[in-house]
Amino acid sequence: MQKNLYSGIIKADATKQQIEGNNYAKFTLRVDDGKDKEGKRKSLWLDVIKLDKEGKLTPYLIKDSIVEVDGRMSVGAYINKENKAVGTITLWANELGFLSSPKKVQEATKDAPIYDDDSDLPF
Repeated sequence: MQKNLYSGIIKADATKQQIEGNNYAKFTLRVDDGKDKEGKRKSLWLDVIKLDKEGKLTPYLIKDSIVEVDGRMSVGAYINKENKAVGTITLWANELGFLSSPKKVQEATKDAPIYDDDSDLPF
C-alpha cells in the first residue's frame, strides 16, 4: 500500500472533474522542496485529485488555502508547446485536511453561525 503525505498551498481554486461517472475535486498543490545550491527555495508541484461525490468539498478548496493530503502517487509526462517533455505528479487523495484558509474566507465566514455538530461539513 502506498502512503504519501504532503502539506502545501493550493495554487488556484479547485475545479470539478468527472472521471468514469464520479465527481472529483482537482487542484494543484505547491509543496516546499527545500533549497537549491544558491539557497533559493524550490517547490514541488502536485496535481491533486480527491473524490467529491456530492460536490460539497470543491468550493472549499480555494487559492492560498493550506492543506495536508494523503494518497497514492502516480507519475506521467507530456510534450509542451516548446516540444519538451514535462513530468507530472498526481496525488490521488484518500484523506485531506485543512490547515489554514486564506483571509478572504475567514472574513466571509466571520459572522457565520457556529454549530456544535459538524455533520454537514463536506469532509
